[in-house]
Amino acid sequence: MNNSNPLIPQGSLLEQEQNKKRHHFKVAILCVLAFNVLFVGGMLLIGCGHPRDTTPQDNTAPILTDTNPPAFDTNVPAPCRRWRRPEATPPWLRRRPRLPRPW
Repeated sequence: MNNSNPLIPQGSLLEQEQNKKRHHFKVAILCVLAFNVLFVGGMLLIGCGHPRDTTPQDNTAPILTDTNPPAFDTNVPAPCRRWRRPEATPPWLRRRPRLPRPW
């Protein structure tokens, strides 16, 4: 937009008004952007701040007592059984006869 319009003579009132409007538009855009940056930045600072703890802290340690029952072995070995083949073999375990190759 640096080239001037040949239909509008330089220094005319119309050119001055256009430049004024462009300047006001740029200022308005910059103000909106600055407001958004400040607003969002402020909200982030407020939201991400560490909460202040105003309750007085008691430095005495609580008395710990053992409340768990005594330990015992929970992994009891399973009784040993020999694996038996089932009487009826499922169809997916049966052997299929091999077919001769076609070549």
